[in-house]
Amino acid sequence: MKFDPFSLSSALFTALPTISVTLSFKSDPGQMFVVGTEIRKGQFLNNDSGPFRPNEANNFVKTSPTIIATQVTASAGKVLEITLANPGFQVLSSQLKDAVKYLPVASGGYTIQNESKGKWSNPKIQPFTASIAANQTKSSAIIAAKGQSISYDIEYNSGTSRYEFSSTPQSGVKTLHAHIADFTNEAQWTSVGLTPTTRFQISNADTHHIAGTGTYTLSKQLNAHQQTLTITPPFSIGGTNSLRAGKISQFGISVRGIQVTHELGSTTKFTVSVDGVMVTPLGGSSFSNNTMQFTISGTGDAVGTYTITYTT
Repeated sequence: MKFDPFSLSSALFTALPTISVTLSFKSDPGQMFVVGTEIRKGQFLNNDSGPFRPNEANNFVKTSPTIIATQVTASAGKVLEITLANPGFQVLSSQLKDAVKYLPVASGGYTIQNESKGKWSNPKIQPFTASIAANQTKSSAIIAAKGQSISYDIEYNSGTSRYEFSSTPQSGVKTLHAHIADFTNEAQWTSVGLTPTTRFQISNADTHHIAGTGTYTLSKQLNAHQQTLTITPPFSIGGTNSLRAGKISQFGISVRGIQVTHELGSTTKFTVSVDGVMVTPLGGSSFSNNTMQFTISGTGDAVGTYTITYTT
């Protein structure tokens, strides 16, 4: 008999060799790489929009002799750590390291939801109500009920390169209940065994979008242009607002333009279509602190990481 857990009731840049500091940018620098198929000494660090300049960071340390650049997007659980000369930013060396991924920041923790017959509901057991801080890889809670204590864990497992939800009875073994590669608000996790279909609501995900008033602005990493998106009211009673824009030549977006709409059945998730192609992950993406990011991959001028920002 299997245990049912619900049955009880960017980019880092560090200046060396002195004090380590994380360089902060107005926008995420995005995926970084060097010209050519191999990383070699003497090359310059670029990203998908051209040369990358660490000195543009708000807290760049001009006197530091070297800069450590950590690849933003992990591949197979690994990232490239590239050491750059300062000044000049030529590649001095590089090494492959295990990627570190963190839990999504949540001021009020996470709410577990289970699906049954097409409807989502909150089970009685909610172990992850504590605040989740930045750079946190694990959250745990012990809940006592019916004469036994059970430890619940949600964490990023670098060994399996995924987020995992598990529990351990006081006198038992750890049981994995669900896992997911990319932990976002209301994304459906892969259930294990008899665990109900599960997802997590992240408490600080914005719920009022898409608003009928205010301004939604589309920007692209390392691109000075900003495009205001048009708020389009629903086409029928009970519908929701959407965001639209036609051709944006500065971003390489063709005449078919961009459309941002609610994910079907969700109040906090959105899908983005660019030039007729869906670019958000399965299940959609969420606004957090009035911003939402998405990435266009592949080839062409539109490739890059974008941010939609809401202002009142």
